[in-house]
Amino acid sequence: MRHQTIPLGFDTPGSSTVLDAFIFGSDNSNGPAAYLQAGLHANEVPGVLVLQYLMKALTAAENNGELTGKVTVVPAANPIGLRQFIQGQHHGRFDLGSGENFNRRFVAFSDEVCRRLRSEEKENSRDFARVVKNSIQQVLGEAKPATQLAALRIALTRLASDADTILDLHCDREACLHLYANEHQLDDAQLLASHVGADVVLYAPEQGGASFDDSIVTQWLDIYRRFQRPLETAPVFAATIELRGRTDIDRQIASHDAARLLAYLTARGVVKGTPAIPATRPSCVAPLSGVEVLQSPAAGLLLYHQEIGANIAPGDLVAEIIHPVSGEVHELRSNIEGCFFARDHERYVSAGHNVSFVSGVVPLDKGQLLTA
Repeated sequence: MRHQTIPLGFDTPGSSTVLDAFIFGSDNSNGPAAYLQAGLHANEVPGVLVLQYLMKALTAAENNGELTGKVTVVPAANPIGLRQFIQGQHHGRFDLGSGENFNRRFVAFSDEVCRRLRSEEKENSRDFARVVKNSIQQVLGEAKPATQLAALRIALTRLASDADTILDLHCDREACLHLYANEHQLDDAQLLASHVGADVVLYAPEQGGASFDDSIVTQWLDIYRRFQRPLETAPVFAATIELRGRTDIDRQIASHDAARLLAYLTARGVVKGTPAIPATRPSCVAPLSGVEVLQSPAAGLLLYHQEIGANIAPGDLVAEIIHPVSGEVHELRSNIEGCFFARDHERYVSAGHNVSFVSGVVPLDKGQLLTA
């Protein structure tokens, strides 16, 4: 295992910020490569603990000669957000300086990669995938960030740029285990879901906002589309895994999740052997555009009438908003059939607050798919 430290620069006097990556296996290996990160939203920490356990397992696999390729792990992908404490509360979803979501507006590289491939007459290369990866690394290596946030986004994308499998570990507020993937990679997504035990798979052609995994996949597909290559031959699979809720963190859960990730890496051929944990099929595979988000019509106390994972029918009472003075009650009822896979953890909310998320199989008339 090698420990790579990447300075992010733009530090204020007397401070420094670095990104830590751990590389298992050899850079010169011809085997498959995987990249995993956690904590991009720094206040979502279950995945951080999971990767601590996974790194122990990868260390053992490396020592036993069981790695066929390379695995890069970034257990704390957002050192900027890790230090954002305000009056005792940790805020790690948005950059305090710019107000930007840490998991949006990732690096655009496809235009420059396509330009270089054409100018260097490499679009007909026999090993097109390797040529694209090398070009992406060059483009990112030459990028000149204007802020520390931009430097972080470039560094994370570059670390992942030579991987065949890219997994970004997050969590929701309160949720069952679910994942987000590109609709062109549904077979890969369901394989991942079956090994990590995800209940729900949500897919879209593009999620919106240029989140980390979605940005990488959509740009690879864009490159393959421009050069008239079959999209299914694009060699990079990337997905977001939502590891339940923010408080679902303990050693037993994390150890089990790490074992499932190792089983998945084994199924992908990154680790030798047979997956140690049986695969299970997700109960719901649905378009991201089919998710109904119920919003609070007024400020008030939030009471839920459904538990996470419940099957919801149209008309079912999901939650109530109760005025703290008058006692007036607003009912939130589902308009669709689906799985109640996520909900907010606050119990006093403002008007317009996103309260609950139900995954339906019928697309809804929605604009931006990902919430802020």
